[in-house]
Amino acid sequence: MTTRFGRKKAQQVAQQLACEDRLYYRRPKSGYEVWLRYDYYTVRRREPIRLAYTLDKKHFIGSPATAHFLTNTLKLAKLQPARRCGRTCAVGFSKKEQKWYGWSHRARCAFGIGDRIFEELYGDDKTPYVKHGRKKIKTLADAKLAARRFAMCVA
Repeated sequence: MTTRFGRKKAQQVAQQLACEDRLYYRRPKSGYEVWLRYDYYTVRRREPIRLAYTLDKKHFIGSPATAHFLTNTLKLAKLQPARRCGRTCAVGFSKKEQKWYGWSHRARCAFGIGDRIFEELYGDDKTPYVKHGRKKIKTLADAKLAARRFAMCVA
C-alpha cells in the first residue's frame, strides 16, 4: 500500500515521523508500556497506531489488548522472544502455575514439569502439544526450551 507520493516518499515521511514517537501510557505493574507510532502505511491518514513494548523497550509484545491479556489475564512475567535474536515476545513465565508459555497468533500452550519437551515431528494431529516429545521436562529450564520450540513451530 502506498500513498499518493509513492512508497519511497512514504518511507521518508515515516522516518521523519518516527522521531515523534510518544509514550502513550505505562503499566509498570503489568510489565509493558504502550507507544503511539506512525507507520508509513498510515502516513496518508496521519493516525498513529498503538504498540505495546516491554518496559526496557527492547521487545515488541503486540497490540495493547494482547499485552493486557498476557500480563493481566494469564499473569505472565519475563516476556521474551522465542529466538535469541528475535524482537517479538513469544515466551513468558507464569509464577502462579510454574509453567512457561509459548504462543503465536495461531496457538498458545503452557509447559511445566512432567510434560514433554516439544518436538514438532513427534506424535500426530491428535496428540496434545504437551505430549509432543520423547524426553520429559524435569526442570523449568526444560519447560522454557519446550515453550520456545513450540512458539517457533507455530509462528
